[in-house]
Amino acid sequence: MEHAWQDFGQKVDLTARLREILINYPEGTSILKEIVQNADDAKATIVKFCLDYNTYPADAVLSPAMRAFQGPALLAFNDGVFSEKDFESISRIGNSKKREQLGKTGRFGVGFNAIYHLTDVPSFVSGEHLVIFDPHCKHLPAISAANPGKKINFVQHALQPSLAHQAAPYQLFGCNTASYYPGTLFRFPLRTQAQADASTISKQVYTPESISALFDDLRQEVQLVLLFLKSIRSIEVLQLLPGQAQPQLLFSCSVANATEAVLQQRALFLHAASAPADEVVAGTYRLDMAIRDANTSTAQSLSFLVCQRRGQQQLLSMAAELSKQFQVPLVAWGAVAAEVSSSSSSAAEQQQQQGQLAGRAFCFLPLPASTGLPLHVNGYFELSSNRRDVWHGSDMAGEGRLRAQWNEALLQLVVAPAYLDLLAAAAQLLGHGTQYARLWPSTDAPEPWQGIVRQLYGHLPNKRLLWTAAHGGSWLAIDQCIFPDAVCLQQQPFHLLTAGEAQQGWLQHAPQQNASSESSSSSSSDGLGPLGQALLLLDMPLLDMPAGVLLMMQKHLPELPQSCTPAAARTTAAAHPDRMTILQRDTQLVPLLAYCLADVDLSAGAAACQQLLQLRLLPLADGSVAEVAEYSGGKSKTQNQQQQQQQLVFVVTEELELLLMGSQKHVLLDHELLGPALTAKLSLAASYGCLNLQLLSVQHLASSLLPQLLPHAWQHAKAVACESAAAAAAAAGGAEGAAGDGSTQAAALSSGTGGALVTWEWLQGLWQWLSARRTDLPLLLSCGWPLLPVQGGTLVPMQPHASSAVVAAGGDSWPEGLAAVLQKLGCFVLDTAGFELPLEALLQHCVHRPSGAGIAAAVCAAPGWGASVAAGQQLSRQQQLSGEEVAGSLTVGEARILRGFLLQQRWFSGAAGAAAAGGDASMRGLLLVVQQLPLYELANSKSLRQAVPAASARRGLEQGQERQQAQQEAVQQGTVALSPGCCLAPAGVFTLALDSRFLQASSEQEAAVMARHLGVAAPSAAAVYRDVLLLQLHLLPEAVRDAALLRMLRCLAELQQQDRGFMQLLAQTPFVPNSLGQLHTPSKLYDPRVPELVALLDPEACFPAAAFCSATNTANTANTAETSARDSIDSAAAGVNGGGYGVEDEGNDGFSSLAALQQLGLRGSADLGTLLLAARYVEKTAREGDGDMAVARGKALLSYLDTEAERLVGRHTAITSAAAAAVAAATAQHSQHGSSSESDPGTPGGSSSSSRQGKKGRPGTGLFSAMHNLLGGIGGKGGQQQQQLGSRGQFGSSSAVDGGGAAAATGGAGQSQQQAEQQLIAAQWAELSRTCWCPIIAVAPDPALPWKDKQHQPTAGIEAAGSEGAAGVDSSKQQQQQQQQQQQQRLAAPCAARPRGDLWLVSAVMAVVDGDCRSPVMMAGLGWSSPLPGAVLASQLAALGAAHRSVADAALAQQLARVVPVLYGALAGLPQQELAAAAAVLEGRATVWVGNGFVPAERVAFKGGLDLSPHLYVLPRELSPWRELLAALGAQEAFSAAQYTTLLQDLGREAGGKPLAPQQLAQALAVVQALADVVGASGGGATAGKRAGDVTAAAGGKQQELLLVPDDGGVLRPAAELAYDDAPWLDAPTAGLEGELRLVHPRVSAPVAEALGVASRRRLMLAASADCLALGLAGAGGAVEAFGQSEALTTRLRHIIQDYPEGPGVLLELVQNADDAGATRAAFLLDARQHGTASLLGPGMAAWQGPALLAFNDAMFSPGDFAAIARIGQDGKMAQPAAIGRFGLGFNAVYHLTDLPSFVSGQHLVLFDPHAKYLPGASAAQPGLRINLSRGGGNLLRQFPDAFAPYMHFGCSMEGSFPGTLFRFPLRSSSAAAASDIKASATSAGQVLGLLQSP
Repeated sequence: MEHAWQDFGQKVDLTARLREILINYPEGTSILKEIVQNADDAKATIVKFCLDYNTYPADAVLSPAMRAFQGPALLAFNDGVFSEKDFESISRIGNSKKREQLGKTGRFGVGFNAIYHLTDVPSFVSGEHLVIFDPHCKHLPAISAANPGKKINFVQHALQPSLAHQAAPYQLFGCNTASYYPGTLFRFPLRTQAQADASTISKQVYTPESISALFDDLRQEVQLVLLFLKSIRSIEVLQLLPGQAQPQLLFSCSVANATEAVLQQRALFLHAASAPADEVVAGTYRLDMAIRDANTSTAQSLSFLVCQRRGQQQLLSMAAELSKQFQVPLVAWGAVAAEVSSSSSSAAEQQQQQGQLAGRAFCFLPLPASTGLPLHVNGYFELSSNRRDVWHGSDMAGEGRLRAQWNEALLQLVVAPAYLDLLAAAAQLLGHGTQYARLWPSTDAPEPWQGIVRQLYGHLPNKRLLWTAAHGGSWLAIDQCIFPDAVCLQQQPFHLLTAGEAQQGWLQHAPQQNASSESSSSSSSDGLGPLGQALLLLDMPLLDMPAGVLLMMQKHLPELPQSCTPAAARTTAAAHPDRMTILQRDTQLVPLLAYCLADVDLSAGAAACQQLLQLRLLPLADGSVAEVAEYSGGKSKTQNQQQQQQQLVFVVTEELELLLMGSQKHVLLDHELLGPALTAKLSLAASYGCLNLQLLSVQHLASSLLPQLLPHAWQHAKAVACESAAAAAAAAGGAEGAAGDGSTQAAALSSGTGGALVTWEWLQGLWQWLSARRTDLPLLLSCGWPLLPVQGGTLVPMQPHASSAVVAAGGDSWPEGLAAVLQKLGCFVLDTAGFELPLEALLQHCVHRPSGAGIAAAVCAAPGWGASVAAGQQLSRQQQLSGEEVAGSLTVGEARILRGFLLQQRWFSGAAGAAAAGGDASMRGLLLVVQQLPLYELANSKSLRQAVPAASARRGLEQGQERQQAQQEAVQQGTVALSPGCCLAPAGVFTLALDSRFLQASSEQEAAVMARHLGVAAPSAAAVYRDVLLLQLHLLPEAVRDAALLRMLRCLAELQQQDRGFMQLLAQTPFVPNSLGQLHTPSKLYDPRVPELVALLDPEACFPAAAFCSATNTANTANTAETSARDSIDSAAAGVNGGGYGVEDEGNDGFSSLAALQQLGLRGSADLGTLLLAARYVEKTAREGDGDMAVARGKALLSYLDTEAERLVGRHTAITSAAAAAVAAATAQHSQHGSSSESDPGTPGGSSSSSRQGKKGRPGTGLFSAMHNLLGGIGGKGGQQQQQLGSRGQFGSSSAVDGGGAAAATGGAGQSQQQAEQQLIAAQWAELSRTCWCPIIAVAPDPALPWKDKQHQPTAGIEAAGSEGAAGVDSSKQQQQQQQQQQQQRLAAPCAARPRGDLWLVSAVMAVVDGDCRSPVMMAGLGWSSPLPGAVLASQLAALGAAHRSVADAALAQQLARVVPVLYGALAGLPQQELAAAAAVLEGRATVWVGNGFVPAERVAFKGGLDLSPHLYVLPRELSPWRELLAALGAQEAFSAAQYTTLLQDLGREAGGKPLAPQQLAQALAVVQALADVVGASGGGATAGKRAGDVTAAAGGKQQELLLVPDDGGVLRPAAELAYDDAPWLDAPTAGLEGELRLVHPRVSAPVAEALGVASRRRLMLAASADCLALGLAGAGGAVEAFGQSEALTTRLRHIIQDYPEGPGVLLELVQNADDAGATRAAFLLDARQHGTASLLGPGMAAWQGPALLAFNDAMFSPGDFAAIARIGQDGKMAQPAAIGRFGLGFNAVYHLTDLPSFVSGQHLVLFDPHAKYLPGASAAQPGLRINLSRGGGNLLRQFPDAFAPYMHFGCSMEGSFPGTLFRFPLRSSSAAAASDIKASATSAGQVLGLLQSP
């Protein structure tokens, strides 16, 4: 049957409405701002704009028309998610939900639609929904003008592959259109030229270049967009170029200080919108922004100070009143913001100077309006709907005037106080300066912003907001300041007035600034001039503000404060003399001096000078400032006057005086700076002689000139070099800073000034001048100036002997080179050749004689030492270090020269006694020098180690870092100083092992002096071994170490005689090396002469090295070792010791090193720790590839441990709880990771594999041979035993090798010995359990037994070792690794294995031990008696289920029936957490035993009345004890809808499209009924709302077409292909069914069929006559819903009938429409009958089968009339001049009577359903139907006779074309009125009759 039904309904033209909005909303960045505002209202925190250049594939899209929108687009992301209200708001135009919500800034409901400037098809993803708008209703499929868009929940209804390309453009910013999206992503495809040509919204074309330009505009103001937002913290702008995976950043702006306090302040408006009226809501905060620009790779930081507040009661009342009138909530809210960035002041100043006012107006987003203020103003202003204008002005009336008054009140009562708050906060934040001053308005602002200026200055007198630098700076009110006069503001320098000008009033002669010029003052930001700045520095409280601000104050303030005068300036300057140095000399000091002198008449005499006293205003030539003081010729009476007269200011005019003073400008007046006028005036004052301005005299020269002539850097300097003028000038810059450091310097006479230099000629003249004035010589000599010449062109001070480093030359009595050595040590030799000096007088006062004591005294006084040796003082630590640093530079030859001279016996005759008795200080100094200078040679000259004496270490003494560094440098030079612990090397000790503490003397005389007078000790050999060598074995080369140790062992008896505790010390010292080079105590190594030990233990790690293992050692062996050690060091070092210190040949004395070591504790028996070492060796052997050997050793060790476990444990035969817990933990860890433990290495020393590689091939072949002899030749791979060791084990460490470390770790000081032993045993067992040594069964003993993979994962320790160097190995190494892996599969750690008794419980997961395990001690110790972990049990059960899904063998079934309960019992006994982990492992696996196999728990239920096997199973009764366990594994209480659905699909596949067998059919019908029960149908009648969606949800999201239901022939078919019979009035069984549709099985009731999504037969018949209406049929699935922007039709109609009153006008509108249609006849009929309700279009239509008003006319509807009546308020008749109706609203007056109007015209029946709830399948997008009666062939009338019977009037037969138009308006009943959204009052037949009878 051809389609007869068409969609039809009244509509509003959305495109016309959008076109009107775009006219008011201009293009530009306002589009982006609106998106930002919407995100801010949604409380998003980030917004991202992205220009997507890509064109996506367009094959799999919603419709062919949508392909054009797959091109470039603008994307907008934010992290807010749409709520239901947001969806409702965005679908409304001009009626946003935000109007009702306080705290929302969007109020007009049209802002979002500005995006239609860019696109015709906007879309977005938010949460679970994808929404696409199509206002044209021509791009998306199956939409209408009522709902011009689509919305899909892609989480509940996954997008089909056929729409893959439609979803492709949204796969950005974490969106995948498959799962919930925690954000919102808008996409606006740019309008192309073709789209613009066809668009009725906008003709504007947008390209990527257009958006890029838009981004550039946004870049300029992005910080302003973010400034006043409430939630948004970051705005990013990106682009996505073709080929890029992710967008790249163009620029961004974000809140940099997003602390909780800042975020609360930004959101304060939300609180203010609903806060109580009596609450004060205000806040001030700093907002930091970070701006990144990827194009320029720059980052900018901006800071804003924001002050915000809510109005008080007056404004709140006004807001409440206007909110009611405007029908929008108003909030009395205002804020101001000023940029306070550190770099912003200069830019702001430049803007103000150029007349640019940076302040912008805001209504949370920036408006295109300037405030004329230096800050930004934000307020809840009343704006135009396009957000561009603020209502203001007095030329308006009505509501416009109210809006302007609201804005004015907001500015004056909220913004102005906030402005004052900002100034107060800025004062604290910024302090005074340009950045603060620019915040003040310096010009008047335009209206309405000028109200802020007036209000600001009106409240200013009460605010302390004005800065003055006086008194350290403070904020004052205006009445507390001094207003600067014109001179204080003057920027240019002014001239000094004459006396006549001063008498006339000097102010009138000062150049005046044009303060009245608004342009100049407003552009100036300099504020106070130089004089004003100077007075501020002197604490005069001048108001320091820019000139423009001062002008504004003068203009707006009622009164000004007092002004400044010269007298006040003198008073201020005299009170602050100490501040003159901070004034700028040329721009501040000189103007201030001239300002103070301006009204002083100095020609009046000395009395006038009194006005200048205490003025520190005299500038000196060196840049300093002197104070004007009274001078009385040195006879001042008070100390204050003496201090004032200490600095004289000289006027120097003669050349000789200038020559004497040189460049000493610090006492000269700066004539050039003052100029002639001021200099002359000051000269006049100096001529009176009463001031400190003086002429130069001899008395001044004698008392103070000499210290000024010499450079200040010379004072207290130890030595000064006087070089040529050029060299001295180059060095003069750093001379003064280095004064006093003892270094040689070159300095100018006036340091750093470039004056005359000190030369030899000047010095000779000075000495001549001093010779002529001998009486003054003592005073000069004692002042400390360096004037004494010494060799090398140097000057040194003349100091007393105690501090003088100058010595006279000794002539022939000195050895050659001694003078050079002394100079190297910092001493000076007097220069008697270049100068004629009074030698005897100098020797008497300041020069030392050339003797041993004299040289020692000079050395002590040398720079860095400075001790008064003559006074008997001990050298300080710093002096010693400094001296050693100098002396450490001596060579060995130089040290010998100085040592040979100083260590002469003649210098020490009686010295010791004299020093002890406190006698001759010079001899005492000699002793100190020779003790502390590095003059002594080492016994081992090649020993460069920095050793710490053992005795000092034991006493807790530490040497400082400086001492050690100096000692090390001395050692590198070959000499050292005497230090605590130094001694002479003893005879009989291998000297190459000695360190730098051991010295040698050049002669016996030196040795005698060193021992007798210098305290150098001579220790014995035992002491050297004890305190030195044994402590430094780790520092010695291996050859040297072994040679020294063998000599020590051979001399053990002699050493024991020297020290009775020597052997006890050796027994506790780790000094014995093994073959790996590791050192151990003798008790931690084993005797290689014991066969059992050699057979079990690692021959390289557990026994002494080969050099120590000979049964008998000879002296020649030791000699050979010593010779080899010497050769390995250096040939030169071998002869350092000399004759008496070599190795002596003692012959063959029968010495045995093993015997000596046995005396010291070498072990000869095994314990549990020994077996642990053996286990580690087995693991290592397997890792190195000798698998047979490893397995044999493992079996032997297992047998030995099983037999000897009780004996090894000793008296603690029972394993302690600590041991059991440790082993259990190891087992659990292995079960989780599937590998053996990675415990600490068990071999002695714990060397890694890399370190052992270097030891490969070491001596020890004899031990390997002995081991193979004991083992027989098992494996035949004995040669591989010499390969490198693994990384396991540290012998003697805390990791329980022999118990020592474990005992130390577990046994505290307060533990008993028994507890320590128990913990030791626990640690040893635990380590033994983690070591891979236990032999395991390689092949499953039973084929039915699940077995661990043959290539099972190796243990952790072996895997780690095998993974090293895996990359890059060749094929031979790979083969070797494969062989090693195969060998490793034969061993396992005990914690990874179980005894054979647990075979069926662990075989699939863990290894099974190959051997007998009878010992309970061993079982407990290795953890084999503890319960199995849950992971093991779960894996074993999973493996059993996978292997035995179906069991036919009865014996195997019996065996499994015995094993499974054991497994279930073990699992049920697990802790809850472990059971949950096991359940996770078993999820989805076959784990439930049903007697003949395993099935997944998901297919098992505990109860059920149906036999559904083999698909579903009910739990057997014998497994009921494990109900809780099986529930945890997934078994359900009852079967679910998903299980039933799957079962039906299985039955369908088995039947293969044929009718089901009777048993299968019964099973299928029972399942269908059960499935309906699950979704709530239960046979009692189902509602349409639960149908297919409920089934889909209950079945776990399966599609409806996968649900199979039996048809009337017993064939399982998809529910979408079936229908149930709800039209019983039809006789034909297939009437209304088309194609493949069949009726459902008769035993399936209608409610069950409805619940399962089976279609209604009645709706199918309607669908056969519909054009595109889905009518809610199965197959739609609820996935896609109509969604789009619209105005609710019922709301629109309600508003229309409010404007069209009831009464005859309703009928007149119908007559008018008939007349416009050209009708000649019109008739009305009241049909009061109640028609039948059985055969209707839908059940909802029964409510409208009652009384109705019929209206007939003889004109038929044209196609244009159909389109016009469907439009509401559109221009349907505008093009028809003859038509009376022009507004498209008149027909809608019929809604006064009905909610369901309809009419027949021509071949069509039209029904309107604005509520979309009465017609079948009607929706807001399709609120009506249009049926073509001619296409039905008469079937519609026969199918729905009750539905069409009410139209049988006026010749209408409802079968052919009707030549007229018949309207039917069923009257609204009381029940219908109660549910109506159009009109809530009913209409009765009597009311209509009265209407018809009215005149």
